[in-house]
Amino acid sequence: MNWKKLLKYSAVAFSSIIIVFGILGVWLLTQLPGPSKVKEVLNKSSAKLQNSSTTSTTNSPQNASPLGDTSSDTAVSPSSPNETMAPQKRVATQQEMSVILNDLANNEKPFVDACKDLGLAGESGFFPKKTERTATKFFEGISGSQKDPVLESVAPVLRFVFRAPGITEVLKLSEDSRGDDSLLEKAELYRQIYRAADYLQKNQTQLNQVVQKSYNLHMIAKAVALKPQLAHDGATKSFCEQIENSLSAKQNLNVEEQVQEMQKFLQDAGIDAKTIGFDPNYRAQVHSEFGKNNLTIKDAWLKDLIDKGMM
Repeated sequence: MNWKKLLKYSAVAFSSIIIVFGILGVWLLTQLPGPSKVKEVLNKSSAKLQNSSTTSTTNSPQNASPLGDTSSDTAVSPSSPNETMAPQKRVATQQEMSVILNDLANNEKPFVDACKDLGLAGESGFFPKKTERTATKFFEGISGSQKDPVLESVAPVLRFVFRAPGITEVLKLSEDSRGDDSLLEKAELYRQIYRAADYLQKNQTQLNQVVQKSYNLHMIAKAVALKPQLAHDGATKSFCEQIENSLSAKQNLNVEEQVQEMQKFLQDAGIDAKTIGFDPNYRAQVHSEFGKNNLTIKDAWLKDLIDKGMM
């Protein structure tokens, strides 16, 4: 066999391999969930949030999160709603998606805006728990001109995730879906998911910084909720704004120094760290994963917030 025939047969074989892989790729896309499945998962998550917001805080809160299920890669389906509740849940879904797209995923909106409303911390209802009130409505607490500082202090974590390249596109693709996803729509969906996953993996250190700072900001808001007079204290405002500015400017955090600052702040305020749940040994260790249908964010503090019914 001369080299020309060998080259010809090699070209044919190579072309056949490309065709086979192309067919496999198309088949794989037909098997993967598309934008409509993402929309279904988002609707289920919203329904769970709506369920938890209509349940008294004397009951055990559901582990629902706007980030998806935090303990596994499988989204848990909510209990079947009755007909009278269905219209309310559709409205809730639209309202929550509006907050996600217009705030959490919107780079033009502030990354964090908790300190100006510190005086409202005592009205949160999340801390200290007020059993006469219904469960905290997270999306309502972080939207509007006045925000619940106890809830808003957690929002930077969500904003960091939702503002990752690709996430907005995934949300819009799912919103525009009508249930019959084409191969092109699926291909675009997974291209954007890969962009987001790649970004979060490469920026794990920055995400941990955001979570650690949000943790400290959250503790300040809880301290003010416990002692409302702190909202008018200059040192408290200054410390709050220091962390807020660090979050907005994406400055590197010296964790050990800020732990010492937090301990001094609580000591000066006459607050036992245990009463607000501050753990000086806590260090953010976030793990982000893309499952088949959802994004999973795992961290000890975030899981604790979900277990307590915040999200």
